[in-house]
Amino acid sequence: MSIYISLILSFTFFIAAQSFIINRNTNNNNNNMIKKTISTIIISSSLVLPIFECNNIVYADSTGKMSTKLTARKRYLPRIISGVKEYNDVINNKKNIDQFKKDELPSFIRAMSLYGASLRKGEVPDAISREAEKITIEFNDCVIKNNNQCIDILDQYLKFSKLSESSSNDYK
Repeated sequence: MSIYISLILSFTFFIAAQSFIINRNTNNNNNNMIKKTISTIIISSSLVLPIFECNNIVYADSTGKMSTKLTARKRYLPRIISGVKEYNDVINNKKNIDQFKKDELPSFIRAMSLYGASLRKGEVPDAISREAEKITIEFNDCVIKNNNQCIDILDQYLKFSKLSESSSNDYK
């Protein structure tokens, strides 16, 4: 992008310099020559301006779907892995559930929600992302109520998201 900008700007100043040379050789007064040179710079810059405007337009998911999935995996998967590890520690009585709810649960749920949203096929939420969100909400409610069925819901989410189950060595 910066190469294009520098080429366009150098072309603009080249045109201005040519205009200055042409106007200098026509025996006009200096005031008129400066006016013509400035007007040439303004006109040539106004022709270049739409190019900059078109490149600055950003659409949702303008980077492409595959890179969005890779970005989601890079950003949210480590938080999901950390959350599963911490939740396994709670289940194995190595960590207090109240401390988990306070420290880890909000980040874990947010990562699950955002990763689930990245599973959609298009730009708008579809059945896949809505199902992932539903499972995430179920898991959150289950943990808040201290229900013993939470690990099953977590495994359901992990399986739905095509991740390893919570008992896997990935979370040790």
